[in-house]
Amino acid sequence: MAGRISKNSIVQFTGGGVYVSSTAAGASRNIKAKSTCRVTNINEKGAHPYHCISQDGKGVYGWVNSASVSGTEDEKKEAAKEAEKKKTQKENTKKKKTAGTLQDIRKTEKKKKEKKAGKIGTLGDIVFTVSAKTVQTFDELQIDSETNYAKHTRHNKKPLLEYQYNDTDTASFTFYLSAFLGVNPKKMQDKIDKYRKQGKILTLVIGGKKYGTKWVITKHSKGYERFDNKGNLLAAKSSISLEEYAER
Repeated sequence: MAGRISKNSIVQFTGGGVYVSSTAAGASRNIKAKSTCRVTNINEKGAHPYHCISQDGKGVYGWVNSASVSGTEDEKKEAAKEAEKKKTQKENTKKKKTAGTLQDIRKTEKKKKEKKAGKIGTLGDIVFTVSAKTVQTFDELQIDSETNYAKHTRHNKKPLLEYQYNDTDTASFTFYLSAFLGVNPKKMQDKIDKYRKQGKILTLVIGGKKYGTKWVITKHSKGYERFDNKGNLLAAKSSISLEEYAER
């Protein structure tokens, strides 16, 4: 275990003695509960080689035995990654074995063409589209650019302007969402809010042309226009404000 655990590793303390030093004869505390801990120091020659501190408030703070800790979080992540890789390989193999007939392939290609034809643009992975089954589009797109000047006043004369900097661009548009047009308004508004709260950096593309560079959502005004008798949102309008995300 000592070869796999390093300083700052996150490990699972499984219970046991906690010691004041790596060479202490007796434990200062005995903790039965499991705890997620960070390894803050290592003395591989000590009887209790790992200094651990609880990350979940379970009270582990001191040196512990090798037998009291199990695998690192890195090992768990690696195992999960390997399992996911095998799952993907298995699914890909299954797809190859069950490849559809020529008719199925033609249907798939037709759907792809229809989807591409109805696509107006995107904001990140939010797609603006108009097709026979789905209408998810926007209106009133406005992009504002502003330059800042310092103004120096003069006696009995017009003030002098001194160029300072170009401010970040801002943009706004209205997004119409309707369950009658193949869209889940609540789900889409939740997604927009998630991007706003996370500060997700987005690109705005319309008709294959990129508008601005990178954007973040600074404001999301939600209009709830129609519900059914169970409280499900059927039609909504979202007013979205964007601001340019300048590179550092």
